[in-house]
Amino acid sequence: EELLKLVAKSQVVLVQGETGCGKTTQVGQYLIEADEYARVVVTQPRRVAAVSVASRVAEERGERLGQGSVGYSVRGDTAVQRQSCRLLFCTNGILLRRLLGEPEDMFSDRTCTYLIIDEVHERS
Repeated sequence: EELLKLVAKSQVVLVQGETGCGKTTQVGQYLIEADEYARVVVTQPRRVAAVSVASRVAEERGERLGQGSVGYSVRGDTAVQRQSCRLLFCTNGILLRRLLGEPEDMFSDRTCTYLIIDEVHERS
């Protein structure tokens, strides 16, 4: 609840917590549950991480990956149903390509209303 209030008040929110507390798997889910129009993009530093986290979150939600609200996009592989995907896990490279390819449409009600950059400490 506190997280949702912070997100509503601020453009940027930094979430810090112990390993295993749910930052990666839970924050995006909180956002799509609290806002029925939310479209959340979560970046991961590596392809394996993006796919495995997306798979785990889809399983937690009782969905098939790429066929419900959870999907992923990494170089060479995508599992997304555009009409229903509201929580997309992707690599940094995919995010950069989207920003370069469609900068005016990247952050809109139909593409991305929230951006979560996970594992910030692993950025170079």
